[in-house]
Amino acid sequence: MRKNWIVGLGLLLLVLTACGDAADDVDASNNGTNNGTNNGVNNGNNGGNNGEPMDRQVGEPEEWTCGTVTHYAAGSYRHVPLDEPPTHISNPPCIGSHYGSWLPWGEYETQLDPGYFVHNLEHGGIVFLYNCPDGCEDEVAGLLEYVEGVPRDDGGAFRYSVGPYDPLPTRFAMAAWGVIWVGDSLCVEDMNRFRIENYRMAPEDVAAPGNGPHDPDED
Repeated sequence: MRKNWIVGLGLLLLVLTACGDAADDVDASNNGTNNGTNNGVNNGNNGGNNGEPMDRQVGEPEEWTCGTVTHYAAGSYRHVPLDEPPTHISNPPCIGSHYGSWLPWGEYETQLDPGYFVHNLEHGGIVFLYNCPDGCEDEVAGLLEYVEGVPRDDGGAFRYSVGPYDPLPTRFAMAAWGVIWVGDSLCVEDMNRFRIENYRMAPEDVAAPGNGPHDPDED
């Protein structure tokens, strides 16, 4: 009888020990899952500089009559200080972080800074850019005639900025929030289509003139 009691006690201790080991294995497995999975998700969300998601291209470029159109999505709309130039993945820039100020609408003879004009795009405007080392005075004159002839709508006068931008890969470009057109020659067909499809299609519909560093009236 005593022998059976001792054997039974021994079996009970073995069962309890096994359960304890199994529980430890479950805890270790859970800790591994939480640490591995959660850290992986958090690290995956930290895409850009300072942990910001990155801007990205959306879809493939589309050929229009006189140029090529490409769409982009923003990783961040953050306002950055003037001593922290924003980075962009498109040329010309069309979306993403930018300065807190924007340009007054109108024509410029000075180089346009994307840190400011991306903010203009966020307000629903369109920026027309050119890079013509050999000159393109007649084409720019035709462009100005076009933008000045766009009629007012319920948001007021047409919101545009026109000016030089040396980093362009082509002679001309148009930019609206999240979309660019680039080409070596301008045509009214593409300008009309770009304006109709993209004007005032931005997160903020703001007609007020900007308080950036340039004033078209003083150029």
